[in-house]
Amino acid sequence: MTSFAVIVGVLCVLLLLGFPVAFALGIAGALGLVATGQSLEIVPEVLYSAADNFVLLAIPLFVLMSRILMKTGMSDELFELINAFVRHIAGGMAAGAVLCCAFFAAISGSSVTNAAAVGLVAIPALIKHGYPKEFAAGLVAAGGTLGILIPPSIPFIVYGAITDQSVAKLFLSGVIPGLVVTVLILGYAVIVSRVRGYGKPGAPAPWPERLRLLVRNLPLLSLPVLILGGIYAGVFTPTEAAAAALAITLALALFYYRRLTAVALWEATRETVNVSVMIFAIVAGAKLFGHVSTTMQIPQGFAAWIQAANITPAEFIAATMILLIFLGDFLDPISIILIVVPVLLPALGALQIDPIWFGVLLVINMELANITPPVGLNLFVIQAIQKDLSFQEVLRGTVPFMFVIVAALALIWWEPRLATWLPALAR
Repeated sequence: MTSFAVIVGVLCVLLLLGFPVAFALGIAGALGLVATGQSLEIVPEVLYSAADNFVLLAIPLFVLMSRILMKTGMSDELFELINAFVRHIAGGMAAGAVLCCAFFAAISGSSVTNAAAVGLVAIPALIKHGYPKEFAAGLVAAGGTLGILIPPSIPFIVYGAITDQSVAKLFLSGVIPGLVVTVLILGYAVIVSRVRGYGKPGAPAPWPERLRLLVRNLPLLSLPVLILGGIYAGVFTPTEAAAAALAITLALALFYYRRLTAVALWEATRETVNVSVMIFAIVAGAKLFGHVSTTMQIPQGFAAWIQAANITPAEFIAATMILLIFLGDFLDPISIILIVVPVLLPALGALQIDPIWFGVLLVINMELANITPPVGLNLFVIQAIQKDLSFQEVLRGTVPFMFVIVAALALIWWEPRLATWLPALAR
């Protein structure tokens, strides 16, 4: 245990020094191998085994699909469609931005991509129609976090690979909680807009315009049905669904919307490679670190301590959520999942905590991680695309929505069936 504490200390020091998470995990893991008398020759085998998982192949496919959607401006089409139905209502444009975030989440799987794609079009439109810029930025930053809760979700894919849980069931488990978070964010945004007089309701869109936009975007609207329907009908595995969705997205961008240029495709591919390599490098580093912790029997020892201390499941969940909120201030969601979950997994079994339900609580907690400083990625994305906003202004606009997400977390904790009912039907 003392040796492991030293290794964890080394990891923390490396992270504080600014080392990339993957390298910090790899160095700490290598030191752990030496400390336990194992040969460094097993490092290549451990690293290879980390990526040797068919489920993880869905990650670059979903990332590329989301980048193509963003580069070709399909999010603009989506926002225009939703806005046509709600822009005449007080607070309607704010509601439209949240709905756009929710729908885009159902085809992107990424919080950062969701915030960027919707923010590029929604924030300027909100500001133009009288919404304070801080409120507009906070709304889209928080709405963007739906990208990792509403399926398909990259964190759910990673969590499923670590815990050996069905990714399809994890996707199902995120549907109702995703709707809950959407409704809470939307409700708060509309109430605040009406109470404070934010926004100027526009003229109602004529029904011919609404129908034209609806018909034009039917292929885009069908993507979530293809992804999720294909998985739950047994036609696709999650990885095969990602490949099919990518192929259809490419076809739409090339032949239907006709917006995919060679430059846009190159940029989308380059960004996909960067993101995917980063994720897989973290997976590999975490695998090595996890191998060391397993060799030292840290997860088993932790589970035994939990049982001996007579800690209740509620106490364990409360302590874990507080820990995750703290870690979310300093690490990205994927890193947290890869570092923490292998240690906690035996304890979940010992306390008979449903790993599907815990996965949903974990991902909602990671939504907070994406909007809490100093490593809240959505905050930086919004600040980058809205140059006249400072980081502090984006943060101030986001703070109220943090409490909304905490309320959603408490609700799913209080009523687990919101997360477990749909997966139970699939058994």
